[in-house]
Amino acid sequence: MPIAKIIIDFDDTLFDTASMKEDLLALFARFGVPVEKFWETYRASYSRNDLASYNLWHHIDIVCEQFSNLDKKSLLIEAEALFKNSKKYLLDGVEDFLNELRGLGVPLILLSLGDADWQKQKVESVGVSKFFNEVIFTGRNKKETVQLLIKDAIDDIIFINDKISETQEITALSGQIKPILRMKNGAAVSDYEQSGIPYFKNFSEILTRVKNYV
Repeated sequence: MPIAKIIIDFDDTLFDTASMKEDLLALFARFGVPVEKFWETYRASYSRNDLASYNLWHHIDIVCEQFSNLDKKSLLIEAEALFKNSKKYLLDGVEDFLNELRGLGVPLILLSLGDADWQKQKVESVGVSKFFNEVIFTGRNKKETVQLLIKDAIDDIIFINDKISETQEITALSGQIKPILRMKNGAAVSDYEQSGIPYFKNFSEILTRVKNYV
């Protein structure tokens, strides 16, 4: 069956979110914020009813409220400098992969879960928007968003993601969804094997799988 669209997750699928968190942890530490306080305030920056609402600038506000002597202006300057260099967090081979997908002539949708302003800043900073026909930022869970995207679809839809349980839930929505997992660095192979979903370590392997569907 033809492919109607390809939906691709952003964080940890195209963007090395874990490495960015490590760099933010190191940045805050240079300003005297202990590791445990970094994670405490990191969690506090999330809305109580929305677990996908992290925003770096909100996080900095919370930290500065708790550490009154912290030089907020300098922290913001360094955070902005780190953020301007965020293209380094694109996973290896992403741009070539997306360029190849564009050449297939199938509509590409980028699905980014989280605080819309923060996610938009991340996506725009790494320059991948140009590869996509549509970019969706949502604070809701991905399952609800994908459900809307497949509502009137006749042909199959490819869904590329990194999270196993989330992908299983989304795949269960419809037999039209063809899932592909990008295996995280350091993740347990057994977890992916037991998922029953095709999984791959690099984008060249994912591209081959996509072409088999198309």
